[in-house]
Amino acid sequence: MPKYKLTYFNVTSLGEPIRFLLSYGGADFEDVRIDRQNEWPAIKHTMPFGQVPILEIDGKVYYQTLPICRYLARQFNIGGQTDLDALEIDAIANSVYDLRKLAALYYWEANPDEKAKKRETLVNASLPFYLKKFDEMLKDNAGYFHGGELSYADLFFAAAYHNINSFMGFDVAKDYPNLRRLVDKVLALPKIAAWVAKRPKTPYYKHNGVERRTVFTVGFRRPHQSKFEGTCSVALKMPAYKVTYFNIVGLGGPIRFLLSYGGVEFEDIRIEHSNWPEAKRKTPFGQVPTLEIDGKVYYQTLPICRYLAKQFNLLGKSDLDALEIDAVANTVHDLRKMVSLYFFEQDSAEKAKKKETLVTTTLPFYLKRLDDVVKKNGGYFHGGELSYADLFFAAVQHNIEGFMKNDVFEDYPNLKQLIDKVHALPRIAAWLAKSPKTDY
Repeated sequence: MPKYKLTYFNVTSLGEPIRFLLSYGGADFEDVRIDRQNEWPAIKHTMPFGQVPILEIDGKVYYQTLPICRYLARQFNIGGQTDLDALEIDAIANSVYDLRKLAALYYWEANPDEKAKKRETLVNASLPFYLKKFDEMLKDNAGYFHGGELSYADLFFAAAYHNINSFMGFDVAKDYPNLRRLVDKVLALPKIAAWVAKRPKTPYYKHNGVERRTVFTVGFRRPHQSKFEGTCSVALKMPAYKVTYFNIVGLGGPIRFLLSYGGVEFEDIRIEHSNWPEAKRKTPFGQVPTLEIDGKVYYQTLPICRYLAKQFNLLGKSDLDALEIDAVANTVHDLRKMVSLYFFEQDSAEKAKKKETLVTTTLPFYLKRLDDVVKKNGGYFHGGELSYADLFFAAVQHNIEGFMKNDVFEDYPNLKQLIDKVHALPRIAAWLAKSPKTDY
């Protein structure tokens, strides 16, 4: 039985999906809760990328909420039966994460006028858009998000639901009966119910909270074989792939890199911005990229990349390898997101502030740590060998530099060498030679 130790603040938020999963799995875990005001500033620098939650497994630290949840889901058999099941479940969890992020951005907004605008958008547009689609998914899947049976996406939503309600100050799902029933169903699971009964009662954020170091025992699970398979099976028929995205690198770049690396043919559909309003209505959550596989549409960049990595043997040799590789890719995705928020900022004064923060703080913080990771791993992000995290980084590098309009990697030799190494891979080089040249 692995030894688990979760470290987060004394709130639900991004720590709670992990707590739900550990509780569901019947695993003992140490639930360390940090005082955000008095303790966090002193220990933040000791975290892999200055963030929590982190999960220690037998003393080794792992980070990034979604990769941790995905790993635990595999251990407790609620991550799907096939790779395509996992892709769909991952995409739903990522979409719930996105909605929670929008609510968090509103909640933490310091400018009153901007905060009022964000709330109006959430209440009148974002929340109804996402929640209606989620509710319809449950209706179509016998009360669950996927396949008529429990998956970690269900636990993720039920855990995040309290957090989103706290941010907004009202029950966001009151008009969505299938979502309400799902939350009730998850909270009624015996091990989840036991956890909820004994956990500290907190709002989203407790300003005068104190650290609590306690071990919650929520039963035991029977050890079992992980379903991770290090090699992909041989298909009798090559799937037909179709990528749809804008005519830029952006978030479509990593998917195109992976398909090219895998040596598969794919249709590269590039939407002009003038055609986006019409095309947007046809996407699952009003976003691209999407990837069609044999005519079925899949969404969310990171789950798509992870699925392709599995098919092309770029996801490590074990579940823990996959967790570490996923965490790096998610971290690069976070960095790119912060740069894009600066690039698309409309208010000139706010844009100047965001650029200053990026140049003086965020980029150096992330890039130094990413450079150190590559240095420690023989020129790659994990295990001294190529993984999809390397391809992901080398693809979005052009996007980040295009947004910043300068070579942000010039002072990070290990990252520069990694980019060059990936770009020199024969199939990646061939793709770069023939793909359209864009600013970002």
